[in-house]
Amino acid sequence: MFKNMSFITSFPFLILLCFSSVYSQGKEEDAKFDTLVTKFFDEYFKTNPVWATFIGEHRYDGGLNDFSPFAIQEKKDMLGLFLNQVKAIDTTKLSRLKELTIRSF
Repeated sequence: MFKNMSFITSFPFLILLCFSSVYSQGKEEDAKFDTLVTKFFDEYFKTNPVWATFIGEHRYDGGLNDFSPFAIQEKKDMLGLFLNQVKAIDTTKLSRLKELTIRSF
């Protein structure tokens, strides 16, 4: 069950990664957005090493996901933190593609 949930919850963020660096217009908010996406994936892959390896991020090969109640709560807190940071970005100052990416959430 957790394995499927991990895929479902991470799919939107993979889309975000795909579109985050494409067609950037070099705006300050775009740079904030790109930095946030990079930080998100660094943290996400640390807590989901199986998923990281599956998609080709081999820094975490050999690691296993922690499904303890404490680890799950930490993941939820991390996701909430990043979601709040995404919401704080001024979408009117983003390139059109990144604005549409954020609005898809």
